[in-house]
Amino acid sequence: MLADFPEHSETILSLITEYAILACRTYEASGFLTQTNNPDNHKYYQLIKEGRAIFETAGLADDEVERLQNLAHALIEKNNLYFSGVNQINITRGCIHYQIYIDLPIEDIFEINWQLADVLVENTENTRSDIILFEYESIDVFEESQTS
Repeated sequence: MLADFPEHSETILSLITEYAILACRTYEASGFLTQTNNPDNHKYYQLIKEGRAIFETAGLADDEVERLQNLAHALIEKNNLYFSGVNQINITRGCIHYQIYIDLPIEDIFEINWQLADVLVENTENTRSDIILFEYESIDVFEESQTS
């Protein structure tokens, strides 16, 4: 795409950077970000910088993080839940917190998060929950935050 649409390279690189960080691929996101004209002003600059430092310290590769994310999405599919394409990623106390908004009422979120914990424990030697935390949130919370 960059070769075919060089006049839109900044927009293309910015979108690729955003999708890479949403896919928990901090190393790839960092690589795309450095190709933009003004990487320090990108909305994900600080998140990518801090996230990459956290992953490097922990020896955590993009592939491993993406695998954990895929386990979280597989549980959504298994339960036939709708999830919003908008996810939220932030860093809290040295841990990357990845929130996935699903179509369950707030009261039922606790149970599905327990299921997620079980899936991660059963399918990994180390859930890395001290480094990256996947958590389901009710889509009602997301929608409410958008109207506020």
